[in-house]
Amino acid sequence: MCGGLLLLTSFIAALTAFITQLITLSAVIFGGWIAVQVLGASGHRGRTTVTIRKAVFKRSHFHG
Repeated sequence: MCGGLLLLTSFIAALTAFITQLITLSAVIFGGWIAVQVLGASGHRGRTTVTIRKAVFKRSHFHG
């Protein structure tokens, strides 16, 4: 009886550790996804600004 109780306790401890690792991994992945969304949005705006500047420069050069 005591061996079975020890086995059950070890199983519960291992299961708890596994669930904790899954939660941590999902938090890291979700945080990375949020970071990519934020950095990707700021990088996209920068490229748009460069494109607008090129268009204005070309227009000025064409008319000048």
